[in-house]
Amino acid sequence: MTAQKSKGKRGGKRPGAGRPSTLKDPVRFLVTFERAEIDALEATAKKQDQSIASLVRSAVTAYLRRGRS
Repeated sequence: MTAQKSKGKRGGKRPGAGRPSTLKDPVRFLVTFERAEIDALEATAKKQDQSIASLVRSAVTAYLRRGRS
């Protein structure tokens, strides 16, 4: 017979815990890059003190705005 571990009152998700999302309706999307492109993105993101995801979102937003003009 195996002993069951009882659930204590500690741990688990708490309402309002964690960092709030910066996006209104986030959707994950997998994109594949060449290694040289990733290296350049990492260097640029570090230089601008932002994440690669933020840098890519900014670039996509700028590209889409240009297309609408």
